[in-house]
Amino acid sequence: MKTFTLLSILFSFNAHSFGHVKPFKITISGDKQDLRSVSRMADLEVAKSITHCRGAYIPFAKSRWNCSGRECTRIFGCRRITRGYSRVTLISASRRGLKNSKKIQGNYEIRWPIDKPPTFDTGKAAKKRVAYKKQVAEVKRTKRKEKQLEFVKIKEIKEKKKVILKERKPSPKILEEEALALLEEENLEDYDDILAQKPSKMYQDITIEDMVPEGKEEFKTEIQEDDTKWKLVTTMEEDGSEKTYELKKAEDGPLTFQSRLKLANFSLSYKSVSDNEDAQVGTGNISWAPQFIFHPNWGVKLDAGVQFYSITIADQTGKTIESTTFPIIPLMLYVNYLGKYYFLEAGAGMQFWLEDRLDNYMAWSLGFGYRFPTTMAFFDRVFFNYNNVLVNVEVQEFQLGFSFKI
Repeated sequence: MKTFTLLSILFSFNAHSFGHVKPFKITISGDKQDLRSVSRMADLEVAKSITHCRGAYIPFAKSRWNCSGRECTRIFGCRRITRGYSRVTLISASRRGLKNSKKIQGNYEIRWPIDKPPTFDTGKAAKKRVAYKKQVAEVKRTKRKEKQLEFVKIKEIKEKKKVILKERKPSPKILEEEALALLEEENLEDYDDILAQKPSKMYQDITIEDMVPEGKEEFKTEIQEDDTKWKLVTTMEEDGSEKTYELKKAEDGPLTFQSRLKLANFSLSYKSVSDNEDAQVGTGNISWAPQFIFHPNWGVKLDAGVQFYSITIADQTGKTIESTTFPIIPLMLYVNYLGKYYFLEAGAGMQFWLEDRLDNYMAWSLGFGYRFPTTMAFFDRVFFNYNNVLVNVEVQEFQLGFSFKI
């Protein structure tokens, strides 16, 4: 009993909310030759009507037109809208059917059901929609006010907050008496030892001016007016009991340079080889290229590599008689002039042609290139060289490549 009551309530709620679920009958009357056109017109009126089916429900035909004499009847129901079946598609199809039918010549009549159409409780739904819209608007207004208050608070905090700049304390300058006391400490032979040990941060601020003894203002004046370099010299009595410190001008000596030997250097290059008989060939070259830099602007480089040549021998008709490929080992010694980034080089050496009918030949080379900064971890330099091999026919090589370090 309870189940039946619940189902009845749900069914009545569904019918009350979405339309007239109970089927309804449409009756038409007229001349027999006009009944087909009148039925199309009735279909269009039912499709447009929202009296029985409204909202998410639209009318649909549950039977065909049943005709008897001058009258025809058809039963319609309500169904939910789907993607392919809506009120728009239903009206369009009814209009196309009416357009293709004949023109009505006589009188006709379309009768709807006599029973009262269902009433839709639109008042409560409208009130609910209005109340919901008011609730949404109130929530949005509250959130907007909260954001405004938060922005005001952040602005007030930023205005109250002040950036306090701390004054940096100057480095403590050691006084003249303290400097002299430091110089008299044991195991400190000269000023360089003091700087080397750096026992505290205070020692780093010692200046030559601080080392000038009291009353020797002429030293200070000379140091300030002249850009002369000074050094601290220590002397000792014969018995070793007393130490004396005095400032003397430092002699300008040559800048110290530490020579460098780079053994893990290699190079890859491409060579375009040609002779005076218009023969031309291209080959690759890989070399071990150690370097020794003995001066800021000068260095030497050894280049020991390997490459392959292909030679084709043809007769007078151009037919190939023989074709051979053999390795060549070039061994060159270069002298480099080194700029800040660019360099020039000139070298001479031998090329060993490892083929039974050929010999070893002298060669000389000129080139230039670009040196990468020392921060580059892999690449060392790029270069372009012109090589001349002293064979019985003049052989020229144009070489482009780069060297790298491992």
